[in-house]
Formats: sequence, structure tokens, C-alpha cells
Amino acid sequence: MSVVSKHKGPFLFIAEGVFMYLKREDVKSLVLKLQSEFPGSELVCEVVNSLWLKKPLKRIVNYKMQHRVHLGKDATFNFGIRDSKEMEEWHTGIQFLDDWSYFESEEKKLGWLKMFRNIELFRKTQWTVHYKLN
Repeated sequence: MSVVSKHKGPFLFIAEGVFMYLKREDVKSLVLKLQSEFPGSELVCEVVNSLWLKKPLKRIVNYKMQHRVHLGKDATFNFGIRDSKEMEEWHTGIQFLDDWSYFESEEKKLGWLKMFRNIELFRKTQWTVHYKLN
């Protein structure tokens, strides 16, 4: 019996602080499963720019995670995308709707960091993407 027949939808799936720790094939498999089992639903997920997963930038990220944030000696990001529309390439039923970076916030505590909102490499270091799953 299909999950769709047991539940009414559509659903909103939120993956905050999850995908970057998984392997690419696992993220892709999960997103494609959600797309096929829950058509008409939406996915909001936090992602990391894949540029930060390559040397020398990955060393910076790993150092911060392992020594500054103290997530452990093996903590690392494994999955990233280059731009918000990349997941659309996985299936025609995945549609990019919108994205948001915390640098776009008017939050006062960002202070001088707001200057990075116009520099794509920094604005899209880690950001949130919204998809429709058809």
C-alpha cells in the first residue's frame, strides 16, 4: 500500500541542518522518494555551497566545525549544491520556488556582516531553498 493512499496531502517537508551531513546519493535518493511518494508537496531545506566542500575551503569549514564549534574530530559536511536550481536536474518533478540567505535578513545583530549579502560566494555559503515536488 502506498503512503500517499494513507495520508492526505500536500505536505511541507523541512530539512534544516540535515542534508549537508549526508552523502550526495542519500540526499538525492531521499528527495526523489519524497517527490514520488508525496506529489504536490513542498520541501524547504538548508544547503551548503559545494565550493566549500573542496580544498582549501573544506579545511576552513572542518577546522571551524571540529575546533571552534566542537562537533568532534570527524565532523564534516558531505553534501552541497552549487546553486539553488541544481536539484531540478534530478527530476522534472522538482521545481525551484525560492531561496533565502541569512545575509538577506535585516537582523541588527548581523551588523557589518550584511556587506556580504552582495558577494555570491559568501551569501550562498549556507542558505535555505524552497522546492515544489510534483
